[in-house]
Amino acid sequence: MDSNKVDYISHEKRKKNYDTSHFRGFVDVGYALGLGPSRNHYWLIETSFGYQFNAHYYLGAGIGLHNFKAQVDTYPLRNDLAVPEHNDPKWDFPLVPVYVEGRYNLRSETMGTPWASLKVGANTFNHSGFFASPSLGWHFAASQYFSFNVGIGYALHTARYKLWCTGDTPGAIPDKSGHSYLDKNGVFHNAFVKFGVEF
Repeated sequence: MDSNKVDYISHEKRKKNYDTSHFRGFVDVGYALGLGPSRNHYWLIETSFGYQFNAHYYLGAGIGLHNFKAQVDTYPLRNDLAVPEHNDPKWDFPLVPVYVEGRYNLRSETMGTPWASLKVGANTFNHSGFFASPSLGWHFAASQYFSFNVGIGYALHTARYKLWCTGDTPGAIPDKSGHSYLDKNGVFHNAFVKFGVEF
């Protein structure tokens, strides 16, 4: 090769995802299987909006919608009726957790990277209680600023509910429907898979 004919050599650097600090958003949908005695499953929609500090660290906050579908012989589903129904009208509505999220991306040089996330917050609106959810997944970048995510994880909810009982049960509280109940604080464990977009 005649070096006199070479005007320049290009050293253009390939663009990387997560290579700048900026605001970022996540929207995920998924399904969670109930674990343990409760066996309550639910569909989920979760969001998170926050700041990507560098190639690895993200911190944000979000809100979720967890639509529980209780199984027969579990709480919060009562089965003392001809047609099983929720034992508390509040359970006709989804749990709405509000949380902060921290996320760590393992790699920064590639357009795809594994990640780990932790959400911690509280159930709000129709239910009150604690919420926590660690998860692991993989990030598939479609461009420098838009990507897809897939993840698996575990979710812990606590929420109060009515446990229906007979009127002579110690501590029973009369209900306006004519039934009696015990005021309980339930703990629900779930394993989930979710898919989402990141922008």
